[in-house]
Amino acid sequence: MADYRSLLEEYRAAGELRPDTERRLRDRLRAPRRRLRTPIVVLPLGLALAAAVLLTLLRPPTPVADVPLTRGELALTADVQLSADGEGNARQADERIEIAWSHGALAVEVEPNRGVQLAVVTDEARVMVVGTGFTVHRDALGTHVTVAHGRVEVDCAFGGSTLLVAEQTRTCLPRTAAGAVGRIRSLQARGIGADVTLDEIDAALARPDARDAAGNELGAMRVHALLTQHRETDALAAAEHALRAWPGARDLELRRVAARLHVAAGDCAAALPHLESLAGAGALGEDSALVTLCSPETR
Repeated sequence: MADYRSLLEEYRAAGELRPDTERRLRDRLRAPRRRLRTPIVVLPLGLALAAAVLLTLLRPPTPVADVPLTRGELALTADVQLSADGEGNARQADERIEIAWSHGALAVEVEPNRGVQLAVVTDEARVMVVGTGFTVHRDALGTHVTVAHGRVEVDCAFGGSTLLVAEQTRTCLPRTAAGAVGRIRSLQARGIGADVTLDEIDAALARPDARDAAGNELGAMRVHALLTQHRETDALAAAEHALRAWPGARDLELRRVAARLHVAAGDCAAALPHLESLAGAGALGEDSALVTLCSPETR
């Protein structure tokens, strides 16, 4: 409640208080204050409201529809048309739609200006739609996004975000070093040159998770790519580095390459430890001739 005595003093000091106004203010000030009575119904209504809020918080969220996607045409909603040839799963809640796409090709048509919020998610990318038609294709090489019309935002897990418009395309590379191994194998199977695959291998080895089994595999790939380019000195250095940095399943193969290259360079002393490791694993095979060649009795 306002402090009427203060108001009286302020208005009187300002010369703005008329006699009738002062009288009404004084009457209001002197009048006994009435205590507001709370209606009996307020308490039950308050409790009911609190109970409703509590039930809303405790009630589980509305179940989200799961729609498996494999092959064929599908009207996901009145505003979203899909054509799938692969494997994925669509989840829908209100206007928000998220499609988790595993592999294969997925064509998407979204009616613009309908408030649809749609994203296609792969291991390498998140493709967000702004009323458009586009295709997502995922394979060992990565996730490829091609825009037919409209615009999409493509956020690559390894490479950042880009806005694509009609007839533009982008490939999101595998997110992990292990995924990069699969990409490089696919490139090699397609006959891609050693110079390209070597660049891919070096980029993959620069990733923070290029260690252990992935590092060992990439290291062996690098050695063979260098040998394909007839860069024996570089291949030998790469083999020795891979054995030190990423020991693993390809070690015997790397030791065989290192032993042969050392012998070819006339360095039997450096070759013998690799040959001994091969012999200890029962994997010496035809390289037993190198042991004889490098033995002290033969030299």
